[in-house]
Amino acid sequence: MMFSDPLLTYSTYYDANTSYQFGLDLLRERYSGDGKQDFKEFENMFYEYVDQHNKIPTPLINIKARSLTWLSESTQIDELRASEKELIIIRSDLKDELDQGEHYLAIFDLRFATQMTAALSIARTFFVCAVLAFGSLFFSKDAHEIVILPIEQMIRKVNSIARNPIEAAQDEATTQAIANEIAGKKNPKSITE
Repeated sequence: MMFSDPLLTYSTYYDANTSYQFGLDLLRERYSGDGKQDFKEFENMFYEYVDQHNKIPTPLINIKARSLTWLSESTQIDELRASEKELIIIRSDLKDELDQGEHYLAIFDLRFATQMTAALSIARTFFVCAVLAFGSLFFSKDAHEIVILPIEQMIRKVNSIARNPIEAAQDEATTQAIANEIAGKKNPKSITE
């Protein structure tokens, strides 16, 4: 059971991406609004962010930073459930007449992580069911041998005594003699002493 938790957890196979917000923070800090050269560097950094975040298992679907927007052609945001997408929003610190508190927005597709987590949870459930089933089988076998069989033997003896007490006593004496004889053969020193 202890091995099932780390073995059947998503984080064992894939690291959680922490660059979502960090990359947007870098974009926000990079843009100071000073001229075309600064915007060109910002644009290069924007497309580098897009390229890097399309190579991960949870790819970028949509990003909007200042006047730049990128939208994935392969995935539509409306197709995803709330648990299958991650929305990162960062508000700009700059507020001037051109920038009315513009925000940076990125949406990521978490379907792979969600599906992988679901599959691992199902596998964990089957593992726990199998462990419980085998455990109950062994417990049932032990309970039968330790508890049920001795009770059945006692009931047979009580019924035998109830039917014919003299015959039951003779059977008990015969059984005891055979048991002593077998014990004597197993331990020959006790016979000679």
